[in-house]
Amino acid sequence: MNSSFKLIREINKIINLKGRLLLNFCIIVSILTAVIDLLVPFSFYNLFNILQGTETTISPANQLLQNYLPSIFLESLTGSALFVFLIIVFANSFRLFTLFLNTRTSAHITRILFSNLFKKAFSSEYLVINNPEIKTKLSSITSYSPQIMGNTILNYLQIVSYLIIAITIISGIQIFYPEVIIIIASMVFFYFIIFKLSKYKIKQYNKIAAAYTDKMFRYLNLSLDNIAYTKIEFLSGFYTKEFSRIQRVLKRIQSNTYLIGGSPRLFLEVLFVGILLFLITSINNSTATSSPDFVVIIVAFQRLLPSLQGSYSSIISLNSSYYMLNELLNLINTLEKKSSKPKVFLDKFTEKNKNNHSLISLNNISLTASWDNNLSRKILNNISLDINKNKWINIVGISGSGKTSLIEVICGLRFVESGFYKYDNEIIDSQEKAKKYIYPNIGYVSQNCSFIGLNIEDIIFGNCPRNYSKFNQLINLLNLEYLTNGNIIKENINFSGGERQRLVIARALYKDPEVIILDEATSSLDDKTQIKILEYLNSNRKDKTIIFVTHRKESLKYADYTYTLEKGKIIDNRYI
Repeated sequence: MNSSFKLIREINKIINLKGRLLLNFCIIVSILTAVIDLLVPFSFYNLFNILQGTETTISPANQLLQNYLPSIFLESLTGSALFVFLIIVFANSFRLFTLFLNTRTSAHITRILFSNLFKKAFSSEYLVINNPEIKTKLSSITSYSPQIMGNTILNYLQIVSYLIIAITIISGIQIFYPEVIIIIASMVFFYFIIFKLSKYKIKQYNKIAAAYTDKMFRYLNLSLDNIAYTKIEFLSGFYTKEFSRIQRVLKRIQSNTYLIGGSPRLFLEVLFVGILLFLITSINNSTATSSPDFVVIIVAFQRLLPSLQGSYSSIISLNSSYYMLNELLNLINTLEKKSSKPKVFLDKFTEKNKNNHSLISLNNISLTASWDNNLSRKILNNISLDINKNKWINIVGISGSGKTSLIEVICGLRFVESGFYKYDNEIIDSQEKAKKYIYPNIGYVSQNCSFIGLNIEDIIFGNCPRNYSKFNQLINLLNLEYLTNGNIIKENINFSGGERQRLVIARALYKDPEVIILDEATSSLDDKTQIKILEYLNSNRKDKTIIFVTHRKESLKYADYTYTLEKGKIIDNRYI
């Protein structure tokens, strides 16, 4: 439980001012609700006193009512019944408002948490967010959203509300009826023992649920990302069987958690009735305690029991969902990780290197791919490369030679481990510098791209001002006219691979950047469309630097330089 509340404190650091104000307001409303709830049992005293036909002036409850209750509610059965009804309506209305406020606050805080998560994800370094494990974790945690709202944030607020109500009722009853301390102590002790016994079991359930949930999403991503292989190799039966097994374990954990959370109340009701009957028989001859007093005590415990049970159930649910909140906060921290600065010793560089004014300058850069603590491989090995403005550069090489990694460095997505990378004479060693100097000035086209919920205007224009003359020119160039119907743009189109590539090319060209980078950008295009695009780029390359990663020979004739990569090294530098 301490760990769960520690996570809540971490959340308090993340949420905005509105969230903190809502949390404090929830606590204030819970206190008001508790005070009003305490009036409910005492409202029954005068009603049963009138029904009994006697008056016990020495009763604490009776003295309280005589001092503060208007006479209209004291002198008649109708007035007393009306008072009971109004108090119950008022108390339950406040309970309902407390629940409403808690649910809305938990929804707001959950929204802030996940907005923060996605903000961190999109602003995290490329190497971090491009990790398949991080992607799987992000996908699984996103699916936790309803549980994080209902099982953690809401439960925390409900625990606070229930405990405030319980403490207020216990304090009030203890002041006026100190002889019932044995019942109160028994109930609190019972819940304490049950909670201690269940704590270890809930902790075990957390570990199992976290492991199996991650496994389920890993299998899901594997099966769907490679759906063709899954079908052809008859792996669907294996994945279905695994999903069924994982779901069986997770649902069993869920049902056991519900059982642990809900069962104590059944035993507690028996305990309460037994102790109450013992007290009735023990103090039956006491002149200080009348039948209306017993009604007050019974109603008080009737209001107290749901609060105790609610606190216990919410604590169990909060602890059982601890791993979800922990995974979310851990992922946020992971996404904030920064790459270490490259080992750059400028004083050792020659004057030529220092004064190099190439647009893109790579000097002895190296990059390592690591799979775990023991396995790593150099994917770029001491590469030096200068690219001047207004040049067309081709980069060729077999698969695995390091072409894509080199492009990721040039784009400012990955940062070198040694050497240096300069863009327009600025050393690029952080994401902040990449955002400032590189991203606004390049257009990047990859071989893999997807769009969800976007029409072609949104795709091509991006964040740029809308120029429909240029838009129509690019649509015609890339043979995408059929995606428009006059001035009407078709929505929610399921684009093919070739259409997606042409749309990304159109977006890069519309942006009119200083550098256009095409990473196998024409792999899904037919020869005619590819030649058309290459000729357009060649005829409009004034004030443009083009970097083309390709296997196709057709593009080689347009290049000023062609670099061949092999095993992370440039083995051929050819001027065309």
